[in-house]
Amino acid sequence: MTPERKRPLIAVYGSAQPQPGDALYEEAYRLGRLLAEAGFDVMSGGYYGTMAAVSRGAHEGGGHVMGVTMALFDPRPPNEWVHETTHTPGFPERLRTLTELADAYVALRGGIGTLTEVAYTWGLMQTGAMRPKPFILLGTPWQRLLTLLQDDDFRIAPHHYALLTVVETPDEAVEALQAQLGV
Repeated sequence: MTPERKRPLIAVYGSAQPQPGDALYEEAYRLGRLLAEAGFDVMSGGYYGTMAAVSRGAHEGGGHVMGVTMALFDPRPPNEWVHETTHTPGFPERLRTLTELADAYVALRGGIGTLTEVAYTWGLMQTGAMRPKPFILLGTPWQRLLTLLQDDDFRIAPHHYALLTVVETPDEAVEALQAQLGV
């Protein structure tokens, strides 16, 4: 946690596609609310879908919400629950900002962008380019993906899989972050 922040900042990766009422949107909303109520602030890509859901949940739970937007999507504004915006020129800078500013990460199920965020963050920790930070993958599909990588003999060492924690519910994600960050 940086000295100017009083609460740990959690980067949440997810999809822009889910809408209110979708199970993934509701899961992200619950995660954001639980994070804020547990004393965490939230950072996401700042736009729509699960990014809006986690922002709304954190805002309504009393947390600070940061959005990391990018010029590629101009003139789209961030979602209405973002309190602070960091605007980047493009996707590489957005990824760098999300990984550098966060004290920990939670990845929801998403698309190619989410997979990129997960691989980039995991790769930085695996190579030692960034110190390991708590990294939670939320949802059973993540465990299936990791099992597939292990079963199909991808060249990932067991101690690199240990950089990730897979949980099934937002409640378990928050409990894991509290335990790993000592909050």
